Amino acid sequence: MAAEGKIKIQCSECGQQFDIDPELMGRLVECGECQHHFHVDSSCILKQSMRHYPGEKVGDLSMFSKKIPEMETSGPVGFRTVAYEQQVDPNDVMPLGAKRLVCIFAGIIVALVVVLIFVFGNDPAKRAGLMLDVGNDKRYILCGFAALISSMLLIYGFRKKRLAGVILSLLIAGGLLSLPTFYPAYFSPASNQEIAAPQDQPDQELDERKSQLRYKSSIGYGPVETAIANYGADSVVAIVLLESRLEFLDTVKSYLSEGLQAQAMPKDFAGSSRNVEGRKVDLVLYTNIGVSFDEAAEVCQGFGKVVNQYPELRVIEVEVNPSDLVTRKASILSDENSIDFYNANYKELSHIDPERQLAAIRRLGAAKQVGRRADVVNLLLRRLSEDSYPYKEDIVKTLMNWTMPEDNAGAVVKKVADKVVELNLAMPDIYVEYLIEHNVPKIGDILIYTWKKDPAVSEPMMVRGGERSEMALVEALPRLEKKYMKSAANILRRIGTKSSVPALQEMLERADESAKPAIETAIDAMKTRG
Repeated sequence: MAAEGKIKIQCSECGQQFDIDPELMGRLVECGECQHHFHVDSSCILKQSMRHYPGEKVGDLSMFSKKIPEMETSGPVGFRTVAYEQQVDPNDVMPLGAKRLVCIFAGIIVALVVVLIFVFGNDPAKRAGLMLDVGNDKRYILCGFAALISSMLLIYGFRKKRLAGVILSLLIAGGLLSLPTFYPAYFSPASNQEIAAPQDQPDQELDERKSQLRYKSSIGYGPVETAIANYGADSVVAIVLLESRLEFLDTVKSYLSEGLQAQAMPKDFAGSSRNVEGRKVDLVLYTNIGVSFDEAAEVCQGFGKVVNQYPELRVIEVEVNPSDLVTRKASILSDENSIDFYNANYKELSHIDPERQLAAIRRLGAAKQVGRRADVVNLLLRRLSEDSYPYKEDIVKTLMNWTMPEDNAGAVVKKVADKVVELNLAMPDIYVEYLIEHNVPKIGDILIYTWKKDPAVSEPMMVRGGERSEMALVEALPRLEKKYMKSAANILRRIGTKSSVPALQEMLERADESAKPAIETAIDAMKTRG
């Protein structure tokens, strides 16, 4: 019998019987057993009869009598019609069928199987496991396909709580797609070696292409291909850093930007999904570079060992040497009495961080002794010869105490000063002081250029130049503008000799009245000298 207040119906497809609420009369419902949909009408309602058995005590049976009982009536009764707008969703009252429960469990099992494959199928240390030689691209395809199948099964299975099914599907899909990040591809040594046995040339080319594709996948080559398409191959280079530490990355990037003469900021792509033969790598991409591929490889030797070069891919693989990047003890670097003071600071001069180079230059410049003099001077002169090196003034200041005539440092400093004249820039005082102090020849043009930039300030410097300043001024007097004549007379009054008097007398004839007294005084002083 149906429960009190319920109607018993029977599925027309499978014959399963259910108790439902009367409100579902005329509605479309779903069989919880076979998922068949049918309307609730008289054809599916089970008719029930009251049965009594022998010996059963029955109450009042007057309701079965044909005699109409007498009934008392009291006046007409008024009724009020109530309209029900509540709609009952069959999905809220019908139980989940076996088919949907199977789909839910199947979706969860699919996700778990893929997770177990990644967890137990990866063993980079032993170069073994089910996922050996499976590239990252294939790993992402596997996880994406598993996420799709699992999501479809879960969303279908959660009929009553569709939103919960969608949320669970998204969580599982996100977890699956993150697996290649935590369990990246790794390859066996044999997979990267060429087959030694004789074979046809097409087969060799095919193997090379496969090996190249595996390598591209392992380092995440996509951004490099995009950059080559946008800027051209000659303007692009990608540096693959093996076993690089995060604290060194900014220093390496800054060094490479300067060494490669890159006109754009580099892009770095770091992450556990990039690796070469199980070793974590960082990919740093440079565009609009100003050096060749071979020159870029030489630049990379400043902070590590160039392991591989792939010109066709525009990729340079570098094994970073941490000993070249770590900070040495401050007590050794600053203590001139330490036995390792000069060795430690000499190594700092070659560090890829320019700030650490500058600190070493200044420490050596302030040192009273000159340990490893030849090595330090040669390295400083190489740095001074670099057009874009930013600390040339500090180098020349250090060279003041470190160089000897045999070092030929004067020629290098003069070349740097000549470049300043050529570019019409402000001449650093330390350049002129070095050239004068070390008696570098043929510096007249540099002295006159520096003096004309600021005559009043440069007069003491010209006086220190002595005979070389006198010769440079006398040579310049015939073409000298009137605004410089008074200052020239003041300088020659202090350093000029009798041989320079005729040139000064010629200048007197074309000088203005404000400069003549200074020129006459200079002539008188010069006549008294030999």
